[in-house]
Amino acid sequence: TATFGYVDGGTDPGATIQATLGVDSLMASVTVVSVLGTLVINEVDYDQIGTDVDEFVEIYNGTGTARDMTGLALVFVNGATSIEYLRVDLSSAGSLPAGGYLVVASTTVVVDPAALRLAFVAASNSVQNGAPDGVALVDTAASVVIDVLAYEGPITAATITGITGTVSLVEGTALAATVADSNVAAASLIRNPNGSDTNDAATDWVLSMTPTPGAVNVP
Repeated sequence: TATFGYVDGGTDPGATIQATLGVDSLMASVTVVSVLGTLVINEVDYDQIGTDVDEFVEIYNGTGTARDMTGLALVFVNGATSIEYLRVDLSSAGSLPAGGYLVVASTTVVVDPAALRLAFVAASNSVQNGAPDGVALVDTAASVVIDVLAYEGPITAATITGITGTVSLVEGTALAATVADSNVAAASLIRNPNGSDTNDAATDWVLSMTPTPGAVNVP
């Protein structure tokens, strides 16, 4: 027997899983279905002019129902080691309404008042600046990865505590390393259009010169 907690089916309606042990091989067909209540990492600002005191990661609930954040966490991964370096428990945010935003941010970030908000423990330099680094939204209770982003290069074999095996932080085609946040101008990485998730990072993510923590993305 074998178990696994997460398969990214992309846009395919079905897939075939094959298991091989020695000369024995078995195959099974699976149907890919959407998971109700799925959230997305929607905007990331990891680099600012001077000291990084305005970092934030925004989560968007694009489903039709509220989502209880209990047991969910943002996990930040160091691309040099593919190991997590920071974890933020989202449980205290409570329920994220349909169409709502949750922003995990430095205390100096001005967040839209309609959004939910949690603070990084450190006042600055919470989020690493890439080449590459990444972030994952994880359901720790179910041991399932909900959404991922690797920036300034791919991370394809991350080790995340509580998840069996390694995790790719790349959906489809990796976001080009040149699509990067900046320490010379205000900017952020955003999903464009807001909340879109085609399971292809190069398609879904762009650089915005208008960060909007807790509000609709502006390309």
